[in-house]
Formats: sequence, structure tokens, C-alpha cells
Amino acid sequence: MNKINNKRNVIIVLLLLISIGFAYLSTTLNIAGSSIVHGNKWQVIWDDTSVDVISGSVTADTPTVDNNKTTVSYDITLNSPGDYYEFSVDAFNNGTIDAMVDTISFAYKENNSNVTLPNCIKHTVKYADGTDISSKDLLPAGQKQKYYINIEYDRNVTTSNMISTNRTFTVTIKVTYEQADTTAVAKVINNNTLCLSNKHQEITSNIVCKRASVLHSDKCLLTATNNGCRKAGYELNEDIVYGTCGTIGTLTPGDAFDCDVDGNNTFDEDERFYYVSPKDADISSDYVTLIYYKDRQKASYNIDNNNSVGPTSLVNFLPSTTEWNRVSLTNGGVRNIKDTNGNIRTEYTFSGRAARLLTYQEVAYAANGSISIYKSLEGASYLFDNTHFSNPENENRYWWLETPYNNGINAVVYINTDDNYMPYNNVNQAINNVRPAIEVPLKNISY
Repeated sequence: MNKINNKRNVIIVLLLLISIGFAYLSTTLNIAGSSIVHGNKWQVIWDDTSVDVISGSVTADTPTVDNNKTTVSYDITLNSPGDYYEFSVDAFNNGTIDAMVDTISFAYKENNSNVTLPNCIKHTVKYADGTDISSKDLLPAGQKQKYYINIEYDRNVTTSNMISTNRTFTVTIKVTYEQADTTAVAKVINNNTLCLSNKHQEITSNIVCKRASVLHSDKCLLTATNNGCRKAGYELNEDIVYGTCGTIGTLTPGDAFDCDVDGNNTFDEDERFYYVSPKDADISSDYVTLIYYKDRQKASYNIDNNNSVGPTSLVNFLPSTTEWNRVSLTNGGVRNIKDTNGNIRTEYTFSGRAARLLTYQEVAYAANGSISIYKSLEGASYLFDNTHFSNPENENRYWWLETPYNNGINAVVYINTDDNYMPYNNVNQAINNVRPAIEVPLKNISY
């Protein structure tokens, strides 16, 4: 079939009236109509059943779709810096021809003249996972793609950047679709990974960790059914989601956080940590322990063949206080290292390190105390993020805990992502990885 040159536009028009202490905002979203070509149908519309108000510091009527399903409109009032409003709507390819994004353009006008939008007004139109709409993004026939529209009056606006008089801006965002060809790129979004209630957290300067807005995920790619994700009950190619979005105000093991450990003022998915327990599983502690999502290096625990001297061989593979300068260990990094029975084996100092190893006791806390050597870590897949658990090409299978095994002098407990439990290994074995755990004051976590 010859390529059909029909194109349909998604037009988003924002009308903003902004003044100190008051802002009026209205939005119209348009998509051109439909046509029938050689028995095939070309039609992209808004799905009127999909409109959903996600969050906002201000209230507004639910956005509505007109009878032609070509326009979405809503009105809101922004009263002060920090006010925001966000809703979602599905673009629906209701035709029989695959479509893809051709171009996306943004234009701003004031009094019919082209202008630059003031820095204090932020507006975005993105996909559900927070990624941008890009050329070649595929919208298959019969499929939907969720758009998120966010309007925000920057909470950090300074006096010099604040708008001092009423101004009206027209913002036009035009997405042009054309018939898909072999260059189209599938845009796959796992909605089970989205933590929409976590997107608008108020982050003050003291906050080191905030709740994740998108969870890590991958697919179970192991063919053998006796290990990793297959042993945990996942089917081949089934989606695996690591961690949980959590409940605001409550910390639960497995809650996903992004932590600005390096002090660059960003919270991104490469700084993903999972809440495990209060520090050292001590419920009276004002600190909590979070585990990093990936391993740093393979190393032996020590080469002394003695589990009572501490992790001397691997300590330098933990991040330093220079590398992760926004976190530090309590008590200057001095720790009483306890075995699986809780007996102190040695006092060891993680000198110059911003992180340590997770302990057996902290994992036991996360499992509500129902844990032992070789017992399945069922429900704790967040400990297996970025490992061989899901992907046979990932060589990271095992990572050390801090805890000596109580029966003997040369064994230490570790996480086994092949068999999904905690066994023990000789301290001089260099097949285990180093996975950092951090200690963060509760007051420095947005939860």
C-alpha cells in the first residue's frame, strides 16, 4: 500500500492570566478530524473516558472533552508560587493505520507577538513516565498513549523574576502525526511503575531522599525455571517491578527513593535506593537504612580467612565521603559488627566511607522477622534490582552483607539472587559484589 500523506495535529493552547497572588489559566487541546482513505480509517482523538485529574495544590473542575472528541478544556486558578495542576488524557488512534509523531513545536505569544514565556511559569506535556514526546514515537492503530499536562507557578521564584503586572500568554504546542513507517519507535510504558502521588513533593534544602515517581522495572528473561525470577514465580517475559511507591507518611520496606547523595541537586533514577529498616533494625533510631539499587565491584570480604576482622578487602569499593558528600555514617563510621545471633564480633571503622554494607538484622526486619539462612526472600525483589535475578546477561548474582555467620570463624552472609535467599560464603571468596547501604536521618527524607 502506498504511504498515505494524511497528517493530524494535536494542538494544545494555554491561556494564562498571571498576577501577584492571582493567576487565571484556561487550556484548550485540539486534534484535527478524521477521514476515510481507500477503506482505511485515519483518526486520532482524545479518549473522553480517560480524563483524570492527577494532582494539584489548587482545585478545578475535571477537564472535559467536547462531543467531537477533538477538544479538551479546563479552567484553574493559581493563587501563589508553588501552585500547580496536573491532569492526564489519552490520545487514541481510533483508526486502522499506525501513526507516529512527525514534529512537535512550541510557540508563545503575548498580544499576538512572539515572546519567551517567563521563567516562573512552568508547563510540560509529557508521557506518563515523564519522558518527552519525540519524533518517530509510535501510536499504533487501536492503541492509546497517555499524555500528562502540568502547569506550575514556580515555588522558588525570586522577587526579580516574579510577574508584577497582569499578563496574558498564549502557549501553543503542536504535535503532528503522520502514517508510521519502518523508522517508528515503539513507546512502551508500564503503568504499574508510575507513582503519580509522589511527583509533587515539596523539597527543602535539607532533603536528601524523596519518594520515587517512577519505579524500576524489567522483564523476566531467564529460561530456566529453577532460579532467579522464574523460581520466584514470574513467567518468561513477565514484567518485574522493583520496590513500591509507598504510602505518604509511612515507611515500609521496599519503598523506592531517589537520593541526592552526590550533592548535585538532582534526584534521578540512577540514585535509586530502597528503604529497608531503621538503622541496625533499631526502632528507636532517628536514622534509617536504605540500600542502593546496583553493585559496585566484585571483591572478597577479607583475605584473613577470619570473619571477626571486618570487611577489609572491600571497604575501599564503597563510595567515599567525597563521592557521596551528602550522606555519612553515624559514629564516624565506627560499627560493632554483629553475627547472625547478634553477638559482637569486632569493632570496625568504615574510614572515609559514605556507605557501609547492609546487615542480616536489617533484612530480617524488612521480612517482619520471618527470615533465616537459606529461607526464601519472597516479596523482597527490590534487593534483586539490576542483577542476574531477571537477566541472564547480567553477571551480578551475589552481594555481601556485613554480618558474619554465627557458626564458624570464616563465613559471612550474602544475598543470592539466583536462589533468592541469604546463604553464607567464605570471606576470601571474590565472587560476591559490594552494594552500598546508606544511613539517613528521618528528618532528611521526604516520605
